[in-house]
Amino acid sequence: MRVFIGGTGLKVKTVTIRHLKSAAASGGVEVEDQRVTEAVSSMLNDIHQRGETALGECTQKFDNWIGDFVLSDEKRQKLIEQVPQQVKDDIDFAHRQVQRFAKAQRDSLQEFEIEIEPGVILGQRILPVHCAGCYILGGRYAHAASELYKQ
Repeated sequence: MRVFIGGTGLKVKTVTIRHLKSAAASGGVEVEDQRVTEAVSSMLNDIHQRGETALGECTQKFDNWIGDFVLSDEKRQKLIEQVPQQVKDDIDFAHRQVQRFAKAQRDSLQEFEIEIEPGVILGQRILPVHCAGCYILGGRYAHAASELYKQ
């Protein structure tokens, strides 16, 4: 490859290009996607069939977690009492901010149509969906903000 270097004095330099990373062949990606889909479907079916037992096995396998999934009201209250009031106030403040912005953002979505050229009509429709794939914050390194964005 020839690369031109310099301002007014033009110099030509030959550079060898090497790829640090190349995309996988498309067939490999499709095979991997199918493998992941099958693994997740199998895991979800197992959880559906065996409930918390299967879920416990998954959390142990993926998060190295062994323990209860649901806190008793008593244990939850004891943990809440250990949180300093300033932290509770900060979480409440953040929750109000996130909720207020999310509502404003939702309310700003409007359906419209516009004829950009004679006979060419473009627009936006707002349609509810029955399900969506979403990344849910949390996992082993959960933060207070994780809960704020799930609501």
